[in-house]
Amino acid sequence: MTPAPPVTVSEPREPASVDTDLLDRLPADLAAVVGLRFGLLCEDGVGLTIQEVADRLGLTRWQVRDREGRGLSRLREGLARVTRRAPHGEPIPRSSIGRAFDC
Repeated sequence: MTPAPPVTVSEPREPASVDTDLLDRLPADLAAVVGLRFGLLCEDGVGLTIQEVADRLGLTRWQVRDREGRGLSRLREGLARVTRRAPHGEPIPRSSIGRAFDC
């Protein structure tokens, strides 16, 4: 049995403005939960557990899970609307990297 390759740990990233722009599309309570769960509103960029979000916002764990689910659903719906508007007639140009993986 071969040992698994070592896991590399990347440095914490700075939250990008694009990340918080996504949250602007949500009601404040949903944005707060999604932002904290996925680290978009955290200084270190690392998301909090359900219990940590519940403690910080004064909610129950069930309320955090409910708001997280509704927030992610709304983001998915918004993404689906954008992808339906994208042009589908032209194929994506193939780069040399794409050709390198053709078998």
